[in-house]
Amino acid sequence: MRSESERASTSYDETLSREIASELRCSTSARRETFEKIREVERLLRGLKEKDVKAVAPGWFSIECEEGKTLRFSPPTRVRTIGSHAEGGCGNVPMNGNGSIVVDVALEMPKSFFQEKDYLDHRYHFKRAVYLEVLLKALSKSQEWACEIIDQHQDPRKPYINMHFGEKGAKRSLRLLLTIDAETFASIRLLPSRANLRSLELKGGERPASPHYNQTIAEDMYANVHAQYFAAASAKAKSLPVAVLLVKRWAQGRRLMDGVDGVNGLFISMLLTYMMEQGGQLSTSMEANQMFRAALAALASPGFFKKGLFVCGRPEEADEWQATFPHVFLGPCGRVNFMARMSPSAVAELIHEATLSSAELKKSNHSAFSDVLLGQFPAAVRYDLHIHVDVNVSELGAASERDLNARRTVEVDAAKIVSRALSDRAKLVRAVEVSNSSVNVIGSQTCTLWIGVVLDPENALRLVDVGPSSSDDREAKEFRAFWGDRSELRRFKDGRICESVVWDAVPPLSRHHIPAMAAEQALKRNMTGIDGIEWSSKIFDEPVSKIASASEGTTSAGLLQTLDRLAKRMRDLKEMPLKVNNVQPLSGAFRGTDPCPPKPHPLAHGAGIGLGMGDDDIPACPKTLDIMVSLEGSGRWPDDPVAIEKTKAMMAVQLAESLRKSYAMPSIVAEEAVDILFEGYAFRVHVSASAGGPHVKDMEENILQRAAHAGLIASVAARFPMYGAATQLVNRWAASHMFSPHLSDEAIEALVALLFINPGALSPPMSREVAFIRFLNLISSHMWYDPVVLDPESVLSIAEVEGIDRQAKDAPAMCIVTPHDKSGSRLTMNKPSAVVLKRLESIAARATSEMQAVLEGTSTHSMFETECWERFFKPSLSGFDAAFILRRTALPFPKEALFPSKRLYKRMRTQFENEMSVVDEDEDETLAQSIKLAKIPRKLLAKGPDKAREALLVGFDSTGCFISAAERRLGGTALLFVDKYGGDVVGVAFKPKAVHIDAALPESVSWLPNPAPPSREDVIEEIAVGVGADFVEKVLT
Repeated sequence: MRSESERASTSYDETLSREIASELRCSTSARRETFEKIREVERLLRGLKEKDVKAVAPGWFSIECEEGKTLRFSPPTRVRTIGSHAEGGCGNVPMNGNGSIVVDVALEMPKSFFQEKDYLDHRYHFKRAVYLEVLLKALSKSQEWACEIIDQHQDPRKPYINMHFGEKGAKRSLRLLLTIDAETFASIRLLPSRANLRSLELKGGERPASPHYNQTIAEDMYANVHAQYFAAASAKAKSLPVAVLLVKRWAQGRRLMDGVDGVNGLFISMLLTYMMEQGGQLSTSMEANQMFRAALAALASPGFFKKGLFVCGRPEEADEWQATFPHVFLGPCGRVNFMARMSPSAVAELIHEATLSSAELKKSNHSAFSDVLLGQFPAAVRYDLHIHVDVNVSELGAASERDLNARRTVEVDAAKIVSRALSDRAKLVRAVEVSNSSVNVIGSQTCTLWIGVVLDPENALRLVDVGPSSSDDREAKEFRAFWGDRSELRRFKDGRICESVVWDAVPPLSRHHIPAMAAEQALKRNMTGIDGIEWSSKIFDEPVSKIASASEGTTSAGLLQTLDRLAKRMRDLKEMPLKVNNVQPLSGAFRGTDPCPPKPHPLAHGAGIGLGMGDDDIPACPKTLDIMVSLEGSGRWPDDPVAIEKTKAMMAVQLAESLRKSYAMPSIVAEEAVDILFEGYAFRVHVSASAGGPHVKDMEENILQRAAHAGLIASVAARFPMYGAATQLVNRWAASHMFSPHLSDEAIEALVALLFINPGALSPPMSREVAFIRFLNLISSHMWYDPVVLDPESVLSIAEVEGIDRQAKDAPAMCIVTPHDKSGSRLTMNKPSAVVLKRLESIAARATSEMQAVLEGTSTHSMFETECWERFFKPSLSGFDAAFILRRTALPFPKEALFPSKRLYKRMRTQFENEMSVVDEDEDETLAQSIKLAKIPRKLLAKGPDKAREALLVGFDSTGCFISAAERRLGGTALLFVDKYGGDVVGVAFKPKAVHIDAALPESVSWLPNPAPPSREDVIEEIAVGVGADFVEKVLT
């Protein structure tokens, strides 16, 4: 028996599916208006008189064929609604790039309009175009609608009339599709083995078959048969049309219906009908949501399409069909393959998405069904690698000279080549032509292919592609022909000698390029007409290369090894009052999430070591690496909190002193921290005495939660190889847009981790680019009233999450729940505020649409251009009332900035009217001689390492100190924004006056009149002169 939770989930799904279907279905008034228009069209067309028309191809018909003298036109013999709309299953599912209602209407041409052998050499298609032109001219005379010609499936052989009507915001469309009687031509003439195009080149003395050409005629002949098949099934199961609507909504949400070679409405309707009538996957007693789940589960089952699908049983010609088409789904007529237009990569994509969605639906949470059904997952967020290929198709022949459109052939060939090149590096490869408009430009000689790749996490970045053994001459020859000069013989440890492609020359920081490089190499060698190739793995190379370098020893693995050596020394100390039990890393650099990790410092080594002869500047403020040092338990800890803190500080000092005596390790002891200098790094010690008893542990809640967070994120980074790089990129983006004072590094780590741990009906990201756009989408689309839950081990119950009080007055605007923070407030208790979160959402929304256009090939910017990545990282200054330019020499690491004030100056002068210098002319010389935090003066270095080490300001963050001091002094008067990674511009946004009045006076003096809020000029002066003395250089207002 089903559990209570399962029954509740099923009931929820049924209710939700009915609501969704109700929203997507046409309203009663809309259906009435639509069918009234159909009746008007029918009356108009049936009223047309028989007449002779010139047998001349219309201007919009691009296929060359023989023209005759005249044809005898007669009005359509039948006008009827077809498709799922006829059975109540069609509605506002986005079609043709919009959300308007689309209804298919079949216009059956009279059999007398054609001759017996018109199925040859495009004669049928020519007469069809002539007939359609007559109808177009007749319909265009009316002012009640607008008509245009569109090629169905972008096939010039299958034009139709698209008729628009309705007011703005309530658009309707009728697709007038021409059909013919099922007896017009002998069906045997349209089998896939028949050669009906004499223009095709002879092969081996025989004319090749024209299966795709034949299908274009058979589709028109049996359109009514298909409509009757679906209508009969819908009469048996009232839920079927609704289930078809749900599957269409699911497919369109993943853009599976956008590609010409992808799924379409007819395929979905016929597939679900087959599953119910013949396949046995669906039953007439199922509800619509159950049919939806069962259909996806069937598509996800291995080999669903492998043996072919046959509505009327396996025919004698089944082998012929399967030898011709990669996939076969024969309809009730036995002459139409619903998958004839679908490429292998499109079918693979359908199965891949159905597998992911079906797995997500098996989860018990209530949101799974709505996420799968309503989620918007364009190709940009579903594929890890995006490749754009410009191909010249001029040499591939005209449409009249080919069985399959040249552009479709290019798509299929490109997908095959990339699939072979990547092998098991890729789970899925999809290739489709980029379409920048709803109608392709006729006669265009070039096309741009978009190739998407879902990478395999285990094999994507391997350094060697092993080919066939050298003893297999045929396979080895094919391998060398495919790879060219990249192929080489290599002996492996097990003694095998194989053809191989080796990528070990690729630098460590560029290893994520390997799949794209392999695809590019294979495409250029095995595909003709390529004019250019670009790929997404390079988009953010330039900004990332400005931040860090693996050659400088700042990788997370290198830092952890250094910490292990330090921890061993700490545990070996004998002089400590309490033994060191454990040393845990806390900083993001240990997890690979810090975009600007500390670099080895010449003065942070042993005594007397350092100060090499290099010309590089030595920073005066080396960054710190926070570590938690856990001491063994003891019952002698004091009870007073102040005494406990002083004792812990004494323990930290004793630890530093013991390391100095035992290993000559220098340290810097200050009032606020103890820093141990070891192997070029400054380790900031946080002593934990939680083993000393509950009263001590209670005082360490903050550091213990920080340690728990570090452990959680470290486990995520270990599971997913791209997590660290993705978090660095997101962290840098948030800082570049000056959100550093409002969004903590830990909050960003948790949000990015959520994309990997709970990707929903998607694969975990395997590239920083797709992780980046998913992060932007999360920020811009999540309803932040609801908490986000990061729970890798599923230890939190639904009741615990639902019990979080989001109504509380002090509830944070952004709530991130983790196993060690069930309230969801630690990471975002005070920041970001609701106003800042709205700004973050707005910037993320714009970046999402831009990133999608770049990845999917519809942007005007090349992925290799500098302007491309700059569009995402250049900070927005809108909404700021003032800006402060800081003195760059007073910043510890000014070179880390991607956009210093010099690069933003023109935009700032446009944004702000006034500019004022804070520094007087008399102070210029004094400031010029003041200490420069970016480097230690050479005169000081000449005095030796010990003297220079004494001048270090370890961990000093001048910008952070300025922001903190300003916020304390100004309270809620203004919000401050800055890029903590070398940014020298501080944005100021003033709050409304009402905020200051409400929070102006404490209760003890509430009898006094509320003071007026400070003026903006007062606030600016307070920040620039009072708090930022000698630090703020200019003010713009």
